[in-house]
Amino acid sequence: MKLLAITLFIAFPLITFAQSNYQQGYILKNNGDTLKGYINYPESGYSPVAIEFKVSKADGTVREFTPLDIKAFQITGFQDYVSYVGPISMNKNVIPNLPYGLDTSTTNRSLFLEPLITGRYITLFYNNEPSKNRFFIAETNGSTDELKYYPYYEGTARDIVEHNTYRGQLLLYNNKFNGGNPQLASRINDVMFNEADLKKIVNLINNDGVDKPNENLNANKKPSGVRLFAGVGANSITTAYTYGSFNPAIPTNTVKYSNSVTPKISLGADFFIDPNVQRLIFRVELSYSYSNNRFDHSVTAENTTIKSYSVAFTQRTFTITPQVLFNIYNKNKFKIYIDGGLSDNNTSTPNNNLIVSNGNSSYYLFKFQPFWANYSLQAGVVLDKKIELAFAFTNSAPNLTTFPDAVNIANRSACFSVKYLFGR
Repeated sequence: MKLLAITLFIAFPLITFAQSNYQQGYILKNNGDTLKGYINYPESGYSPVAIEFKVSKADGTVREFTPLDIKAFQITGFQDYVSYVGPISMNKNVIPNLPYGLDTSTTNRSLFLEPLITGRYITLFYNNEPSKNRFFIAETNGSTDELKYYPYYEGTARDIVEHNTYRGQLLLYNNKFNGGNPQLASRINDVMFNEADLKKIVNLINNDGVDKPNENLNANKKPSGVRLFAGVGANSITTAYTYGSFNPAIPTNTVKYSNSVTPKISLGADFFIDPNVQRLIFRVELSYSYSNNRFDHSVTAENTTIKSYSVAFTQRTFTITPQVLFNIYNKNKFKIYIDGGLSDNNTSTPNNNLIVSNGNSSYYLFKFQPFWANYSLQAGVVLDKKIELAFAFTNSAPNLTTFPDAVNIANRSACFSVKYLFGR
């Protein structure tokens, strides 16, 4: 069972990446014609290399277009892309996958570029692939040029040298359009090679050094890639107590069960592969729960009850669960999802012990092992991107093995929860 759960958890992201996600949009062909239909919008986390298009969702014919085939395309309500054909840098520039030594190699290639901000002078574009981020600047009615950035390891992997060529390129645009604005030049000399910083600088260049928003900046503002949540739930915990060989009067492997229904609270964060689509989500959840347990056992001899034993204890558990969530039905106002994850549990009891009592005296002491793991499966719905209703199940997993073959305690749970999702 554990091997199956781990296999499914590993395979789950691969299965979800293979899902198609056709959204309404259009293609601008090289001859100027517009082709309306549906474009597959996968959540790969990287810029598309090619797109799949069909005239209608029910159409069985799928056509593929590369940047060489079209001028641009738009996925309505989500993103725009334009085609670029020309020289690009080839060095890796995302830590830790940097080259050892300066790499300024280039090649000619066709790419899809995402417009980030457009102004009266220049437009900033973005393209990314594994271990490589690229930004391009295009002058209005002019050429498109890549902003160059060359980080590399020198000596050891702990020594990183950066050639920030892009800063010099941005200074040239400041000189050309703003007469070398000194305040803006100072900011350019400190700008980092990331989307947020470069968008600010491009906005300043387009507004003569004035730091003000514009319609295009607001229109191109992406939703956040992170969403926080908080939730409460009713948690039904079934605890199995397996007697071992510590008392010969009790048959070995005798099992008793205890059930507790208690509150559960949780906090966490969702990380979107694509915040526009929100189909595939990596979730990290921290939760707190507890259970009150009691087990009674009567030992008989010659059909006469001679002694009763009781075991009573409270378990308090903090759990952190990384998980993968996939919206199998994904509309803006209503979503249905399935979810799988692996949980790391830290359980404590008062004084970290368990006492077996015969009614008159306590005669056996067990030590709990605080750390244990199990897997979690969940299904739920999301209403208007704000309210989440979910049912979760965790498998039975042992969390107390003190003396060899003496005693074993295993928990499984079923929880109904309500969560509030912050952000959109």
